[in-house]
Amino acid sequence: MSSLSGKEVLITRARHQADTLKERLESRGAGVTAVPLLSFAKRDSEENVRLLENLDAYDWVLITSTNGVWFFNELIRKYLESTPEGLKYAAVGPKTKLALEEEGRTVSFLPSSYSAEFLVKEWVPMLESDERVLYVRGNLSRETVREGLKEHHISFDSMTAYDTLILEEKAAELQDRLRNESWDALTFFSPSAVEAFCELSGTLCNRALDLPCFCIGPTTERQAADAGFTNIQSPATFTAEALIEKMEKYFNEKG
Repeated sequence: MSSLSGKEVLITRARHQADTLKERLESRGAGVTAVPLLSFAKRDSEENVRLLENLDAYDWVLITSTNGVWFFNELIRKYLESTPEGLKYAAVGPKTKLALEEEGRTVSFLPSSYSAEFLVKEWVPMLESDERVLYVRGNLSRETVREGLKEHHISFDSMTAYDTLILEEKAAELQDRLRNESWDALTFFSPSAVEAFCELSGTLCNRALDLPCFCIGPTTERQAADAGFTNIQSPATFTAEALIEKMEKYFNEKG
C-alpha cells in the first residue's frame, strides 16, 4: 500500500494540467482536491505576428514550458501555412520535448537536468556566434535564459506567447476550503502558483504555512520560502511523477 493512502492533497495547477496528476495521486489512494488558481491566455499581438512572419530568420526556437508549445503552435496555425525547414528546437524538459514532438517538431537539445539554469549552462555555450534564437516564453517567465543569451552575446528575440492570469474568482472557494477542510500536502508547480495561493487565500494563508509543501524546481521552492512556508519538499527531477515519488518517500519516512 502506498504511503499516500488516506492522505489529502491540494492541487493548484490549471484545470487542463491537473487531471493526470489527480489520477496518479488517486491511484495511490490519496484524496485529491483540485482548485485551479491560474489560467493562461494566448497573446495575439502585432509583435508576435511580426516575429512569426520572420521565423525563417532564426536557427533555433527555444521553448521552456508545455504552455509555450501550446500557444506557439496556436499562433503558427493562425498565421502561417508551414514552418521553415531546418529550424531547430531546444526544450527545457521532457514534457516540453514531448509536446513539441506531438506537433511534429524534432527537438535537437534537452539539458541533462530540467531547469533553465542547466539549459543556459549546457546549450547556450554550444551556439555559434552567428546563430539566431527565438525564445518563446510566458509573461511571467524568469530572466535566466534571457540573461544567459545576453552574456554569451547570442542574437535572440523574445516572443511572449501567453499571459498567466490569477483566477480571482477562486478566492472564495479556496478560503472556504481552508476554513473547513484539512490537507496533508500542498503542490505547487510554479512561483506564480505560490503567489496566487497566498493572494487568493488572504489572511487564511497562515493556516497552510506549516503544511508539507511539494514544489517543482528551485524557483518555486524559493517563492514558497519567501511566502513563509516552513516545510518545503522538492524532487531532484522536475517532473510530476518525481514529485509524487518524493511525496510517497516523505510520508513513508514520516510514518
